[in-house]
Amino acid sequence: MFWNVLISRYVLFLRYNITTGLYPFEGENVYKLFENIGRGEFSIPSEIENPLRGLLEGMLQKEPEKRLSLPQIRQHA
Repeated sequence: MFWNVLISRYVLFLRYNITTGLYPFEGENVYKLFENIGRGEFSIPSEIENPLRGLLEGMLQKEPEKRLSLPQIRQHA
């Protein structure tokens, strides 16, 4: 199960990067990067539309109970 989550996160970051040319979390250094990840602060460029916007927002939710599950990600349209 851990590997499924790890792979889905990797695919999320890869999809985000391929689509936007950016990463969902930025930081001047590794410490700032981890701070931003911990706060769950990210932005999705305005040119990204649904359904991709909804998928990215759902996968990047800070609170686990609000985050999309693997079955939800697979079924996302």
